[in-house]
Amino acid sequence: MESVVVETLLANRRVAWVAADESLTVISIVDSTGLLGPTGGWLGEPLPHVLPELVGSEPDLEAILSGRVDPLHIEFIEREDQAGLTVYVRMVVVAGNSDAARVGSKLYCIFEDMTDLGISRQRLTQSRNDLLLAQRSLAGAVLDLQTSNAELHRLTDMKSVFVSVAAHELRTPLAVISSYADLLAQGVVGELNNRQLQSLGIIRDGAERLLQITANLLDMTRIESGRLELVLHVLDLGELVASIVEEQRPLFEQANLDLSLSIEPALPLALLDELRATQIVVNLLSNARKYTPGGGTVQVALGCSADLSELRLAVSDTGVGIAPEDQPEIGTWLFRAKSAKEISAKGVGLGLYITRSLVELHGGRFWFESTPGAGSVFHVTFLAADGS
Repeated sequence: MESVVVETLLANRRVAWVAADESLTVISIVDSTGLLGPTGGWLGEPLPHVLPELVGSEPDLEAILSGRVDPLHIEFIEREDQAGLTVYVRMVVVAGNSDAARVGSKLYCIFEDMTDLGISRQRLTQSRNDLLLAQRSLAGAVLDLQTSNAELHRLTDMKSVFVSVAAHELRTPLAVISSYADLLAQGVVGELNNRQLQSLGIIRDGAERLLQITANLLDMTRIESGRLELVLHVLDLGELVASIVEEQRPLFEQANLDLSLSIEPALPLALLDELRATQIVVNLLSNARKYTPGGGTVQVALGCSADLSELRLAVSDTGVGIAPEDQPEIGTWLFRAKSAKEISAKGVGLGLYITRSLVELHGGRFWFESTPGAGSVFHVTFLAADGS
């Protein structure tokens, strides 16, 4: 009856044991759930033969029997149970006392099923190993990225130096060409006929256009290297915009375009770098004029943004518009939309890139809406001097 109760308790806990005598020979096995796998033929065998985990531990087992050392604990032993499933067990080796004269006459190897904990531990170990591998891989990727970034910075610096030197070297001869074209047109070396004057006009326009390109290239290199600094003042943006529109009006009239200006009354003052703010407005007007066919209209509107902390300038046109696939690239370095080629617009794709960069340096925002064939509206904002 007692053995039945013991086996029932062991079955519920899935515990088993193997007992050996003083010669370390197996004398009994209790394994009602098959935790230890097939145990046939174990009886009468040396304990280390049936439990390989104990091979080489014979001196320790004898010391446990004599009471010289504490019980032996071995965690997470991987075995295959009687059903052929992989299980993890904990083994405790203890001595069993038979009488008062002897410390121990039997050695008990007690096994407890630890499969759930063993699997969790294995998964944790695997996760830890995967994490270590990922960390090493990430460290390698970071190192590669740092190396690539360093090389990119080096190449960018080389490009900036080259562009800056080239632009500076071009400005002087271009200025000379433009000046001599003006002198020749004024008749300093003699009267010129209409055909000669027209040729000089083409020369001068080309030189001025190249001078503008070199100026844009210099601005680009300053922006990319972080050397372009603004000198901010509290100014009347409405007056500045109105004066720029009037200066640009003759160019719009020559292009047969109607240019209008609308400014909300009582606008707050703005925080501006006057030179760079002028450049922003001129670039937006030049862009609208360039992409609007003759007979079209360009409207300039200045007012407060919804939160009153910004002033918003909008330049709208009835030009060719921008294709949807090109719109995400507008305002990026050296990008020109397909519409520029369709109407043979001059330029290298720096104007809106510099405009957006200057707006962002002012702490403002740059965005646009455009419909192919119906025109575009470009918006920029400037911080109000008394905005909160």
